[in-house]
Amino acid sequence: MTLPEPIGQLTSLQALILNNNQLTTLPEPIGQLTSLQALILNNNQLMTLPESIGQLTSLKELILNNNQLTTLPESIGQLISLPEIYLSLNKLTTLPESIGQLTSLQELHLNNNQMTTLPKSLGNLTSLRELWLMDNQLTTLPESITQLTSLQELHLYRNQLTTLPESITKLEKLEVLELGKNKLTALPESIGNLTSLQSLDLTDNQLTNLPESIGNLTSLTQLVIGGNKLTTLLESVKKLEQRGVKVYK
Repeated sequence: MTLPEPIGQLTSLQALILNNNQLTTLPEPIGQLTSLQALILNNNQLMTLPESIGQLTSLKELILNNNQLTTLPESIGQLISLPEIYLSLNKLTTLPESIGQLTSLQELHLNNNQMTTLPKSLGNLTSLRELWLMDNQLTTLPESITQLTSLQELHLYRNQLTTLPESITKLEKLEVLELGKNKLTALPESIGNLTSLQSLDLTDNQLTNLPESIGNLTSLTQLVIGGNKLTTLLESVKKLEQRGVKVYK
């Protein structure tokens, strides 16, 4: 199922909302909807997006949750005014390098896909505040992720991560770091430099100890460490508890 080709004649259209249908493709003329600000197509069967989607330069909302997308067109990088993208519950394995051109992007939602890698260009998204990557297949993070200096929330729950880059401390504005249900065996000592961090979730990893520097997280209000292989609690963790931090063991 698709949309009729004449839809491209609706050049004044500002919102196209067609949730809960059986759309499998979008016609190329959709790129002629140059006034479109919201494209919302949740719960369809879209497998691809046309290259012409890059012509929708007025777009402020791109919401395509729960489709069958396996790739995104390179042209998506032309949507340079786009502040939010929702692509959860698709079948994406990676992102095009052009994603790094979306310098206005503030929220990127990619939960429940099949992502195995992230492009280096992701680090160019210097306006990004929230990055949602829960329930994917990521084994590593690119070093460039530490360039996301506006990032406040990083959600990586239920991936395959074994390590974190030492330079993660460059994310000075990070308030939420969700790392539960990965395969982490250690944390970098530098994690104690994330002084804006309020919530740190380390549930169900393979950690045998925590760095002493964790006691330096002066903004922390919640620490979740259950389901690891910790044999003793550091003095620094006990001090966090004394300071009023909720520690879930």
